Amino acid sequence: MASVEKRENKTTGPSWRVIWRENGDRQTELFLSAEEADRFRNLVEGSGNQWPHGWVKGHGFTGAAKTGAGLTFRDWAEQAVTLRTKATGRTRADYRRDLRRHVYPHLGALPVDGVTARDAVNWLDKMVAAELAPKTISNIHGLVSSIIADGMSHRPPVCDHNPFASRLNARPEVRVEEMVFLTPDEFELFYRHIPAFYKALTLLLWATGLRYGEATALRVGDLVLDGKRRTLTVVRAWKRQDGGTYEIGEPKTRRSRRTLPLSPKLAAALRPLVRGRQADAYVFPAKEGGQLLNSTFHDAAWVPAVRRARVCDEHHDEQRKAFDEARAARSAAQRGTGRRIRFVPAPCACEGTLTKEPRVHDMRHSHASQLIAEGLPLPVISRRLGHASIQVTIDRYGHMMPELDDAVNAAVDRGLAWLDEDV
Repeated sequence: MASVEKRENKTTGPSWRVIWRENGDRQTELFLSAEEADRFRNLVEGSGNQWPHGWVKGHGFTGAAKTGAGLTFRDWAEQAVTLRTKATGRTRADYRRDLRRHVYPHLGALPVDGVTARDAVNWLDKMVAAELAPKTISNIHGLVSSIIADGMSHRPPVCDHNPFASRLNARPEVRVEEMVFLTPDEFELFYRHIPAFYKALTLLLWATGLRYGEATALRVGDLVLDGKRRTLTVVRAWKRQDGGTYEIGEPKTRRSRRTLPLSPKLAAALRPLVRGRQADAYVFPAKEGGQLLNSTFHDAAWVPAVRRARVCDEHHDEQRKAFDEARAARSAAQRGTGRRIRFVPAPCACEGTLTKEPRVHDMRHSHASQLIAEGLPLPVISRRLGHASIQVTIDRYGHMMPELDDAVNAAVDRGLAWLDEDV
């Protein structure tokens, strides 16, 4: 790890020295501002505690590094991630993890100004062959494309074209996001199997489209459940930190800070959770208090409810009986091994069962699809979901609106009612 040491000089004023060890040898570089020193420290650490490629001691990036010649994709990617100062430390760590796992083995050694369209296609083919999820491929492709775009806008530029731009457009198998939409009837079928402790949270996720980290960061004071206007205000969210811990921070985007109107039925369902509690108490705490982790909710409530909803009562009871009989038939020696076998019902194809396997985040997609089905305009849906821009909403849910074509045509014809009907 590199460190920054402040130095005072009565004649020249303060300076900051970056110190680290490379192969056991002490290395230093001097800067006249703390910001420059901190940026260089990140570059050193991003380069594996080595001098950044193309950096000349006392002069900075010169020669080949300025033009991009001789600079590899990995060299530039590490610099580009470091320069994303608005990203959290956790986000930059996630970027570097994905680059190390899925990008550097195939593209890392190529010159950043020499990556071709064929290189991009071959890399995408390898990710598809590795059977990565389409959403994962799309996210990593977006990261790589943005890194090249950063290189084009850097001064001086390190590359002059982006072979990854729009490269997924001709590959529907990797650009379609995996989304599951539950209709109101499907949600009801699933919801009745959610344990009582988690029902209100599950209902809120479906009825508001909040992200899980936003919902579980809500405090009693964020809700107004009485009066003419019932609202919920999102001002914070749980953020994952380095080391897997969580802290309360800002919502995902500036537009994620929002106030949502609450329906009378939803407000009524939430009132028992907040009645008589302090304003700073979490609306949805864990059973032992504090943060309700996604993993806890997923394992204790979500997965069991999905499994139960996918099998009818008759087959569930038959499977449970067979499981109990098999467990009882095991010998005492087997029972003494300490191994615990859980009952997992197998889905059936009977009428009245859930045929889908939603994720927690699919409650957000389901909420959006319900609003679209009710004819609400996309700008309203975008504001409710807290998307960074309406373009995000269009890209994600625009394909769900072909049924509006007839309404558009009808509106046009009403405006042309004066035309002869034979036209």
